[in-house]
Amino acid sequence: MTLIPNIAHANTPGFTGSATYTPDPTVNDVWSGGKLSLKNEFKVKKVDIQDGELLNKVTKFKIVWKLPPNLTQADIATALSEDSYVLVGTQKGMLKPENFTTTAAGDLEYVLSDKTFNLLALIAWLLTLLLNPDVTIQTNIELDVAKLPGSVNDYSPNKVLTKGKLPPRDTKTMAFTTEFINVKDVSKGDFTSNLATWNTYLSPWNQVVADSTLNGKNDITPLEVNGISRVLQGTNYKTRNVQLPIKQNIDISTYQRTVNLFSKTAILGTNNGLVQNRAPVVEDKITELANGKKQLIRQSTYNLFGTDGTGTTLSPVPLVFKQETLLDFKLADTQLKFLWRQKKIKNRIHRDSSLISN
Repeated sequence: MTLIPNIAHANTPGFTGSATYTPDPTVNDVWSGGKLSLKNEFKVKKVDIQDGELLNKVTKFKIVWKLPPNLTQADIATALSEDSYVLVGTQKGMLKPENFTTTAAGDLEYVLSDKTFNLLALIAWLLTLLLNPDVTIQTNIELDVAKLPGSVNDYSPNKVLTKGKLPPRDTKTMAFTTEFINVKDVSKGDFTSNLATWNTYLSPWNQVVADSTLNGKNDITPLEVNGISRVLQGTNYKTRNVQLPIKQNIDISTYQRTVNLFSKTAILGTNNGLVQNRAPVVEDKITELANGKKQLIRQSTYNLFGTDGTGTTLSPVPLVFKQETLLDFKLADTQLKFLWRQKKIKNRIHRDSSLISN
């Protein structure tokens, strides 16, 4: 199972964490589905979460997550899994969408409440720590990436490029900063985790073919690529269909293009390992037309994959070529005469052999 690497730095001693992405092992796409986990640990003083007299203590703390711009509180609510929790010492509370609010700055905020904890049990446990002034608080926000709605920068139909994928980022980095705020509403510090992500996708395209009436169509999302107004036929951005004559060789290299989702700039060609392709899957089918004639339909499916110019893996994309031709064979007059003579000779040999055997 592939883990997308986490790069982190601690701003506050005693604060640690990680941001990791585990793709769905059943999907042939390193960015599709899977789990996004954001974990943090805060080692704080008991006085940071409790205030007041022994029998009248107020227990409270606040945690704020500064999310990257491509992930919102609404996304968290949509994709939050049942494995999300907050742990105060030995006391565990499960995190649900209703436990979070959004700050004025658009950050994700959690405030300790009886919605996540049995506060009486939590306070009773804290009272047992008379000789231990330190408390460890852990949080885990886990998202089901398959439920994420897609990027605002994705103009493809139904956001097919980014829906259900780890959110892309123009910098290829998703930064998560987690801040701990004590019972007196004073920040005790923060921790930042940076998660590697993607910003470029495969968009098979060939200028000559896309400009043809048969294979091309006007791009319904003109912002897909700067300066390009036509794209190949296809039901969506991940599946392109190309119609070619049966005798024309398929030059897959002319279709190898990657596009930056944010700048809408395109990179063409096969240099720098932009795009590779495996041997195509070829299927031949013979159908009968209304006039009784036979037609051969050949479908060649190429699976394009590889990396962009800086080595980031691209989501694979199928590219389908359809080639058709009529099976309308006719024999020339000389061929018919030859076959007739061959048949006469064969019949004579058969008759003579019968007489000899009798």
